[in-house]
Amino acid sequence: MRLGALVLGILLASFSVGAGADGLKITPGKWESTVTATNSMTGTTTNTSTSCMTEEEFDPQSLMEGAQGCQLVDSNLDNNTLAFSMACDIQGTQSTMQGLYSVDGDTGQGTINVETEISGQTVTMQGTFEARRIGDC
Repeated sequence: MRLGALVLGILLASFSVGAGADGLKITPGKWESTVTATNSMTGTTTNTSTSCMTEEEFDPQSLMEGAQGCQLVDSNLDNNTLAFSMACDIQGTQSTMQGLYSVDGDTGQGTINVETEISGQTVTMQGTFEARRIGDC
């Protein structure tokens, strides 16, 4: 499912892209991220990756880098928790996403819910993500 791959890419990017003036505070270093996504068409998939975080903040606008057809609708940063909403139109397929991500020192966790209209059917996906700092880059 093409949209599922996009959503997974956006989730992974949320852990591997930093920068910005008003972002979520993170500890630079090597981070391991695990994303688990469950949808009504393909079941459950889990992907674990590592990346080097060089910035001290995560900017919610960075979610949009490389996400053609998507826009950040809303984002709200409250202390160490980021809530965000996105909308996508990819080749006529409409999707909405709501997510929440929190960082506490060297760990992070979050959720995302996605609804997509495909051929008149609504497909839902729920995702969870966990990240932990595993050392220096």
